[in-house]
Parts: sequence; C-alpha cells; structure tokens
Amino acid sequence: MGTLKYAGAFLTHNVQIEAAPEVVARAGREYRVKRYILIVLMIGIGLWCAYDGFVKWPRYRQEFAQTPPAKQALMQQPETDAALLINKVLAIGLISLSPLMLAFFLYNSRGEIRLAGGVLTAPGRPLVPLKQVVQLDKTKWERKGIAYARYELEN
Repeated sequence: MGTLKYAGAFLTHNVQIEAAPEVVARAGREYRVKRYILIVLMIGIGLWCAYDGFVKWPRYRQEFAQTPPAKQALMQQPETDAALLINKVLAIGLISLSPLMLAFFLYNSRGEIRLAGGVLTAPGRPLVPLKQVVQLDKTKWERKGIAYARYELEN
C-alpha cells in the first residue's frame, strides 16, 4: 500500500498504490435533469418569442392601424419595430441553439469513469494505471463530489 502525503488540498503519493475494488462513477442525475430543464425553458421561451414576434404583435399592429383614431387613444400602443426584431431574433436563436446545447450536454455527461483492476478509465482518455497517478486534487470533493487526478504516462 502506498503512502499519501497531504499538501493543502492536494494528495500526492510517492510509492505504488495497490489495486482497489471496482468503482464506477456515472454522470449524476441532478446534473442531467438541470440541463434538460434548461433546454425545455429555452425551447419554451423561444416558442413564446416566436408567437409574439411573428403572430401576436404583427396582428395587433394591423388591428390598431385599422381602428379609428378615437378608439386608438383608448387602446394599448403596439410594440415597436425593435421589440418585434428582438423577439424574432430570440425565437430563432433559442430554438436553434437548444438542440446544439442538448447534444453538448449529452456528450459532456456520456459514459462513466471506472476504476477496475488498478486501472482508471474515462471516455476519451487513455487507460491510467493507479501507479501513474501523481496527484489528486480534492478541493471540490466536499461540495460537489469531484476529484481531479493528475497522471504521468510512461509513454
């Protein structure tokens, strides 16, 4: 069993660590749920802006223009061209950006990090034997359950 030195928030070792039992860490449900809620909100606000910018306010402007001036004084003034443009840009931007963000969130939380047989595996990373981990940063461990491992491969 290796010895660990405590240096601030970092743990470092200077001898080989024995293999640990299999440990699997997947993306947290809370992480994904928050991102799904964000995507739903983006689509919802985008649809609302699309309705206001392309349907509701242009229709109200036509009705306002066809109303006699005496009744126009009692009606709410129609939205400005800038307000219509902002709603149209928000609608197009939010609705088109949401699938890209969903793809990014799914990609970012894909797979699992696995420690089995003394080897650490993660998506898109090389296999890292525990003996090659030289530093473990646990500054976010208490608050978020995140630890960063620094390793040096022999190759």
